[in-house]
Amino acid sequence: MSLKRSNMKRIIFTFVAVMILTFNLSAQYKSFQFGLKVAPGISMIKLNSEALFDNSSKFCFNWGFFGNFYFVENYGISTGFNILTAKGSYSFQYTDPPTSTEKKIIRDIKTRFVEIPVMLRMRTDEFGNIRIFGKIGYGLGIMLDEKDEYRDVNGAEFNIDYKYHSVRSSLIIGIGVEYKIFGGSCLTAAFVFDDNFSNILKTDDSHNQDIRLNNLSLEIGFLF
Repeated sequence: MSLKRSNMKRIIFTFVAVMILTFNLSAQYKSFQFGLKVAPGISMIKLNSEALFDNSSKFCFNWGFFGNFYFVENYGISTGFNILTAKGSYSFQYTDPPTSTEKKIIRDIKTRFVEIPVMLRMRTDEFGNIRIFGKIGYGLGIMLDEKDEYRDVNGAEFNIDYKYHSVRSSLIIGIGVEYKIFGGSCLTAAFVFDDNFSNILKTDDSHNQDIRLNNLSLEIGFLF
């Protein structure tokens, strides 16, 4: 009988100790953080066709909201939404139907997406008020609007109708720092590469033009 009581006391003591430890650990960090961000950067066109050339980058400005959900103190999931601008320019040879003459055409693209990222977020322990973090995951972009401009080398404008996919898929990779301000609030700064891995043009209407719109940005955020 005394042995059973001893075992019961041991179980109760272990349970209480685990509960106290769990409470202490959870009190040391916030399991959920919500924040907003701005992300100035460079948008780049990647050309996957020998018939396309002279690609150039453009300045872009993105913004959004995000939330971090931590399983344990330093590992969790980050999601939210981004308003992503992706643009750039390139050139190609085009046969003008009325005259059947071939011309070099310069194409300027500007697209805007609402992007929903789902990423694994990892961070170091605190040293001082600073943590280093990394994130990697998938971004699903839904097109909000697009704008094309076509011109020849003399500046004359053309009207060419190419169709876009309404969905953009990308791999998102980032590395940055958190700086704790007070309580669980902090400032963040990260370099983020948003790598579009699918053709944004519909194959049937693109004359086999295969282009990807990538972003490299400096993401500055505030977490509550």
